[in-house]
Amino acid sequence: MNLLIVNDEIISAKGLKSGIQWADYGIDRVEVAFEARTAKKLLTEQQFDIILCDIEMPGESGIDLIRWVRQQELDAEVIFLTCHADFEFAQEAIRLKCRNYILVPAAYDVVAENVHE
Repeated sequence: MNLLIVNDEIISAKGLKSGIQWADYGIDRVEVAFEARTAKKLLTEQQFDIILCDIEMPGESGIDLIRWVRQQELDAEVIFLTCHADFEFAQEAIRLKCRNYILVPAAYDVVAENVHE
């Protein structure tokens, strides 16, 4: 399985990539994008099974990105990883058929287990 991490907080994104032994959770490849534009490029070039995405980013939000993913009919599970406990964001995540909505800070093992489910 392939994982795409989308998060404008570079340290957080790199920490998620290197701080978890992804192979232990069935993940073969992990790519990182620091903005929606780069994520779209990666998503058009490669197959990803899971997208772990922040919501609030400069330019396009994570919500905008996942709307685009759904419009493109890409076959990827989505998990939002965000500090926003706002109910409207959670509702939109449900409408976009996201698998989960994890509030940060979250321990790496919690994130990894959610990706693995």
